Amino acid sequence: MERKNKKLEWLLASGLSEALYWETLLDGKVQCQLCPRNCTIKSGNFGFCKTRYNQGGELKTAIWGKLLMPSVEPIETEAVFHFWPGAKILSIGNLGCNLDCDFCQNWESSNMNNLQPEFVKYRTPQEIVELAKRLDIKILSFTYNDPVVWFEFVYETAKLARANGLKTLFKSAGFISSRVALKLTEVIDIFSISLKSINPETFKKMSKGILDDVLKGIKIFHKSDSHLEISNLVVPGLTDIENDIRKLARWVKAELSDEVPLHFVRFHPAYKYMHVPRTAIAFLETARTIALEEGLKYVYIGNTYQKGHADIRCRDCGSLLVNRFGLYANCDGITGDGRCRSCGKLQNIVIPSKMNGPRKITEPQVNRKSVWQWSNEDARNLHIEIHNNSNYNKCIVCDHLGETGNLLNREVFNIPGVSEVRMAVGQVIETEKEVHIMHSKEILCQVAELEDRAHFPLEKTCKI
Repeated sequence: MERKNKKLEWLLASGLSEALYWETLLDGKVQCQLCPRNCTIKSGNFGFCKTRYNQGGELKTAIWGKLLMPSVEPIETEAVFHFWPGAKILSIGNLGCNLDCDFCQNWESSNMNNLQPEFVKYRTPQEIVELAKRLDIKILSFTYNDPVVWFEFVYETAKLARANGLKTLFKSAGFISSRVALKLTEVIDIFSISLKSINPETFKKMSKGILDDVLKGIKIFHKSDSHLEISNLVVPGLTDIENDIRKLARWVKAELSDEVPLHFVRFHPAYKYMHVPRTAIAFLETARTIALEEGLKYVYIGNTYQKGHADIRCRDCGSLLVNRFGLYANCDGITGDGRCRSCGKLQNIVIPSKMNGPRKITEPQVNRKSVWQWSNEDARNLHIEIHNNSNYNKCIVCDHLGETGNLLNREVFNIPGVSEVRMAVGQVIETEKEVHIMHSKEILCQVAELEDRAHFPLEKTCKI
């Protein structure tokens, strides 16, 4: 187990809270039972995840309420395509992880030894739920680092969110004990599980975890009333193996359902895997073909910007139901009660009783404009980090412009009395050249360019 680490002393100094799921052992040791590692931890030491700490024979969590800046994003960032397509979510991330992937895209927050305290702020479940309500967002997402390790905060916040009429989303690698997985189904509406490999040896090599325990958790989620989608990161040299793709598709069909959506996600170089190239799109298309051949009905390609990779078609007549480019969804092909407009057949897509309409303002109160030009072929998404020093009702207006300067789309982010938050913005069509970011002078904006839809960079922001 991890001995007391000087780099983590700030974490201990900032406060500990009661942890759940553990047992007392002899000689002051404790056994954590949150995930299948079942870490035995000596007094004064952390477990594998570096978030759970033995304080004098009692297990504590060192990360309760210690969050990254919340972010407003489309639900598609979480590899969720069949639940409220195009809906805005409020994503919150925490610290640490119970896996150890050399290609982790969010290593800045999941690897505790690299984390800088200045990026962490204490927030309560009440503050998070209130923020979502202020922003008029109906889905709260626990994401970025794996929310398994901050179970206590997730559970309490999700329970409060449900009591306030919000939906909850759990984005995870799924390395969790069965009884904790079952407990989560009480408060989580949507599970998006990143199944890194269906090969046990590869899975262990990739993540230092145990595949069988992940598969058990996925089955628990599927048997519940929660919505489930599966994603598979295709890493060159590790998981770009056709036999494994076929085995994965067969497992999903046999153990879950042929209607569970499966996403093949394009890898981008990150952390210790900077020497590995991006996944070839041709292989991702082959993977999708294999999964469809094996009988899965809904198979998608993620982290690409090509037509058809993320569209949803009617399983009966083949009509286009949801058209996507990047993170943007057009749902013109499906009715408000979830039926195909062409043939009338009910679809495997969860539609809200009342979808939020487009946010419009007639006279934007803005007096600053910055221009962001899309120059990186692989980075077509932005995080706009907003600091609203006025504490009044303000907005950010993003105009997406085409090659001739024509307005392609306008996005308006209202931030009533919100001091700081991030907003995800991406290209709306392939020929978009730039986005104009307009805001009032009281707002400080910083921008981070993303190569992965679910990346949360900490230090790569620049002022605009």
